[in-house]
Amino acid sequence: MRSTYKQLYYINRSKVKSDGTTSIMCRITIDGKAVVSSTGLYCRPEEWNSKKGEVKNNRLNGLLDEYKKRVDKTYAELKYETSWRLGQTSNRISQWKSCESTACTRRKKN
Repeated sequence: MRSTYKQLYYINRSKVKSDGTTSIMCRITIDGKAVVSSTGLYCRPEEWNSKKGEVKNNRLNGLLDEYKKRVDKTYAELKYETSWRLGQTSNRISQWKSCESTACTRRKKN
C-alpha cells in the first residue's frame, strides 16, 4: 500500500503578536489527512519566504531544518512500525487460515 506524505510550513499573517512576530506553523498531510501544529518558532512576516517555506534568518532556518528532520524521522519510524505490525498481523492471519483449513480437513476425514 502506497502512502502519501507532505510537510508544509507557513505563517499566519493575521495573528501577529505585539512584538511584530508570528508563529511558524507546520501542516503534515498523510494519505489526505492533515494535522496542523505550531513549530514553536517565531519570525517577522517580512522575513518569511512563502515560496521556499523558510525564513531569511539563518539561525531560525537551522532550527526549522532540525524540526523538519525530526518530523521526517518520526514519520519514518511510525511507517516502519505500522508496516511491521501489518506484516505480523497478516502472518498471523495466514497461519490461522492454514490451521483452520487443516482442522476442517481433519474433521471431514473422521
